[in-house]
Amino acid sequence: MASCVAPHAGCYFYLEINPDMDMGEMLSIFYMRFKDELADKLTLYDLAGNELPVEIEKGSRTAVIVDGFKNLSVQYGLFEGGWLHICYAGADKFIIMEVRDHNMMLRGPCYTPANLETESSLICLDGGSAHKCCW
Repeated sequence: MASCVAPHAGCYFYLEINPDMDMGEMLSIFYMRFKDELADKLTLYDLAGNELPVEIEKGSRTAVIVDGFKNLSVQYGLFEGGWLHICYAGADKFIIMEVRDHNMMLRGPCYTPANLETESSLICLDGGSAHKCCW
């Protein structure tokens, strides 16, 4: 595994999934750090290669996912709630690293996809983990 000081250090966060809500809030500490480089339309990729588009509405201190949020609970069967562990890869791309249900049990796909190319670097996804590749 390559190691380096990644330009997006601190880019991991948990997104709470509440199936009763049509919208979800991004972690404010993440949003405050990256808000200037986030577009209104983002794409989440999971380790099975699924692409999940979402749209956010930006505020001064946080962003709310206003479109596509409900699809996240349906995609992973989080009908009683749960959390997505997400990594910001840059260029409005996010990687869903793991899915946990309301009992904090791991769920979701555990496949090894191809590499995901971003503008700033290459994110290597291998064996259920991801890391910045700096070469």
